[in-house]
Amino acid sequence: MIEEFCALIPQSILNESGAVFYSGRSAFNAPSPLYVLGLNPGGNPGRQADDTVKKHSDMVLNEKPYDWSEYQDEIWLYGHEPGQSGMQPRVVNLLIKGLGLDPRKVPASNVVFLRSALERDIASRFSNLARECWPFHLAVIERLDVRVILCFGQRAGNWVCERFGATNFVDQ
Repeated sequence: MIEEFCALIPQSILNESGAVFYSGRSAFNAPSPLYVLGLNPGGNPGRQADDTVKKHSDMVLNEKPYDWSEYQDEIWLYGHEPGQSGMQPRVVNLLIKGLGLDPRKVPASNVVFLRSALERDIASRFSNLARECWPFHLAVIERLDVRVILCFGQRAGNWVCERFGATNFVDQ
């Protein structure tokens, strides 16, 4: 099923710095009660120009372990252990201890697939990029029978709430 989702990645951003999948094939190939969505991949798009959406997606499909999690298995900051930088340990702790879920089996992504160092760096493009990426997310939600979407950040949460016509979200 993950291959079907890959076909929904906007062609216009395949060669730009970013990432789609924050968990591996097992998470995107089976029903899941939860879908985790951040705003967009962090980092420096200039220094990480070669880490394109296409390259990262190909790695997840062909090289990463079947059971893999960006939050649990990757090093985000030099000198740290896998899963020990920034929000990684908090996300892993929430999923494992708080919800009893394996981070490697929970589909995770970002509303927008393009990388930026700060939220404000994509603010002017956010709505257009999010609209382009939405068909991917909607397919994941529908095909994996997702019941709860956990969004990190107000902008990501509001965007998703608006897509579903929810009225109890926080205004920006």
